[in-house]
Amino acid sequence: MPTPTAPVLPPAAERARLAVSAVFLINGALFATWAVNIPGVRTALHLSEAQVGAALLAVGIGSLLSMPLTGGWVARVGSHRVTALLAPLTMLALVPPFLAPSLWPLSAALGVLGVLNGALDVAMNAQGVTVEKALGRPVMSRLHACFSLGGVVGAVLGLLLVGRVPMLAHVGGAALLS
Repeated sequence: MPTPTAPVLPPAAERARLAVSAVFLINGALFATWAVNIPGVRTALHLSEAQVGAALLAVGIGSLLSMPLTGGWVARVGSHRVTALLAPLTMLALVPPFLAPSLWPLSAALGVLGVLNGALDVAMNAQGVTVEKALGRPVMSRLHACFSLGGVVGAVLGLLLVGRVPMLAHVGGAALLS
């Protein structure tokens, strides 16, 4: 009896799976990089807990504004193109909150980060669905595991870097390496 062999995947589908996996991983690392630095931003800007909460609200509002619009954009242009555009923009948008001199510029920068990250979330998940169809097997759970792994990597790097290197160097390095 012949031994079963694994199906041969089209190279393009496998490359797409690896690419979207990397986007999920990097997005998780971005989230963790921001999270581990929230106390440092609070201290640097002399913000109260309520002010930090208000600034963080801008991320959610930005995401809520962009998510419904992104689906149509993805349908018109393609999830791979939208993801490829938004991924580097989102990574670069991690830096401006750390340049903010006070609460309002911080909130505006976090709003922009929320807009881009919300749109990226829609696009990368749509790309994940496209890749699943091309591969003919489920991969979304693995993609979301990549996001979680990115969060772990970002948190561990934060553990090693926060308090040891300037906050902007940590965040700028994370954005550039992404």
